[in-house]
Amino acid sequence: MSAAATTARLPRIAPQWLLLAPAGLLLGGLFGFPLAWLAQFSLTPPGTQPALLGPVTLDNYARFLGDAFYLERILWTTIRVSLLSCAIAVAIGYPLAFWVAQTRSQKLKAALIAAIVCPLWLNTVIRAFGVMLLLFDNGPVVALAEGVGLPPLQLLYNETGVVIGLAYLAIPFFVIAMIGVIEQIDARQVEAAYSLGASGPYMFRRVILPATLPGVLNGFVLIFCISIASFAIPQLLGGGKVPMLGMLIYRTANVSGNVAFASAMSFILLAATILSLSVVTIALKRAAARR
Repeated sequence: MSAAATTARLPRIAPQWLLLAPAGLLLGGLFGFPLAWLAQFSLTPPGTQPALLGPVTLDNYARFLGDAFYLERILWTTIRVSLLSCAIAVAIGYPLAFWVAQTRSQKLKAALIAAIVCPLWLNTVIRAFGVMLLLFDNGPVVALAEGVGLPPLQLLYNETGVVIGLAYLAIPFFVIAMIGVIEQIDARQVEAAYSLGASGPYMFRRVILPATLPGVLNGFVLIFCISIASFAIPQLLGGGKVPMLGMLIYRTANVSGNVAFASAMSFILLAATILSLSVVTIALKRAAARR
């Protein structure tokens, strides 16, 4: 093949293969190889040291999946708490993102976005301690609840504290993900719906929700992955009393030294995350289709 012919083919080949090769190699090295190495660890027989191309067994997976304590007490608690915290984050973050996106003043919008992003600059542990200051027994939230006549609340070292902490952690990510989606809503569709006499709730169900549903799903995927794998929030706000799988994986690997079982639990957590997100995605799409 002549040099001219080779040069003529490069513009068609480069965008598809040559330009993607460096990124593919980088991602493969950073994610693919560690996952393969972790998979090898998860298949290591109990009581033996993980070794490359060593003997393999499914005993670690069988130990977890065959024990009701791990399935009901650990895995189900992890999924339930993560889903609940993400639902709260969506309920709070969606109207907040809508308000910010519809703000006409660009200076005010920039200030609001900066206020939402600023907490992300802080370490998760620092933010968790900030939430603890609000929720402890003599804190402002409990005092406010008692001031309006509610019974004394226990908001720390239980599932309630973990749910609040995970929702607080997730809201900024969801809002930032949703602002751009809401800004892309075609204003002509909204005006047409109003001109045809559509009420606010009807317009939301038929125009706004379908237009923003892809962003809601993407944002939910983002914050669910953050919540279900969280370690600091359950440890600090739950006081170690709320059994989350991320905490158990850390303790099994670093305290007990059972890297093989911790690796198996990591893949189980990954499978549970994918399955939970698939169920939520299908349910939301079917609910939106019926509107």
